[in-house]
This record gives sequence, C-alpha cells and structure tokens, in this order.
Amino acid sequence: MIIDGRYKLFRRRVACRHVWCSVCSAQRLAIGTRHLAVYHLFFVPVMPLGRSVEWRCDTCFIQVDAFRPVRAWISGFGMLAGLFFVLFGAAGFLPAPTDVRRPVDLGFSLGMIGLGVAMVGFFAWLRHRRRRHEEAVRQVVPLAGDRCPLCAATLAPAARPYCAACEVDVLTR
Repeated sequence: MIIDGRYKLFRRRVACRHVWCSVCSAQRLAIGTRHLAVYHLFFVPVMPLGRSVEWRCDTCFIQVDAFRPVRAWISGFGMLAGLFFVLFGAAGFLPAPTDVRRPVDLGFSLGMIGLGVAMVGFFAWLRHRRRRHEEAVRQVVPLAGDRCPLCAATLAPAARPYCAACEVDVLTR
C-alpha cells in the first residue's frame, strides 16, 4: 500500500475581495490564501507542485466555488448523450431490414427513451443552475477600497489598495 497525497505548506493571506459564495448562496467577503503545494510519499515531501491561491468565504470558511455549477460544455454534452439514447430507443420501434416481422422489444426501447429523457432533463437543469449562478456572480458589488474589510483600517490612496496591518491586497474589481 502506497500512501501519497498533497501537502499545502507556507500558507499566507494575500488578498480579500467580494465574491458570490456558492455554499452560502450570497455575496460574501472572501480571503485569498497563497500556499505551496507539495507532493508527499509516505508522509515525506518529495516534489513541489506549484503555488496557488485558495479563496475561502469569511462566513462559512469553505472554498467559495465548492458548489460551483458544472461547466456549460459538460451539460451540453450530457444533453446530446441523452438525445442519443432517445434516438437509440426510438430506433427499436423500426423494423429490421432483414426481418420485417421482428417483434418490438418494448422494455428495451422504452427504457432507452426513459433514460434519454431523464438525462436531457437533468443536464438541462444543470445548465439552468449555471445560468442562475452566472447571473448572481455578475451582480456582486466590488469592495470600495477606502477601508480594509478585515481590520477596518483606512487604506492609503494607491493604484492597488493594500492594508499594511493585515498585509493583504484589497481587490476592488
């Protein structure tokens, strides 16, 4: 048995901004934490994988995209696959070219049609859910940039607002 995985080392808060939290389903303050991802084998760090920033909600402390809807191309592909099953099931009602008097297998045909309709309905619901999520993300009001949302200190006017007390960038877009 090989025990492997990923460590997140050298965590540091680097920024904050307003986002749409998919867990809370509301506009929230998110805090970005940068870390170094390291691959480990038997709990021994072996190889660095790179740096990344993880955005967590200030209210629920879960990643803001934890319940992000499925991508549009995935739902489109699922709907096409469902249509394929509907057509495949409907083809079961057609006579075979070699044996015109072949009996129709209703169980198979109706099962395929039912599966296809269920898939089309499910992936259409996922696509609708994504559109609602994108609408909510567009309505997020950015931070003002005059005060730090973490410590309420007044920020110096600059091209990029920065809180020296918290050592974070305040993202205003």
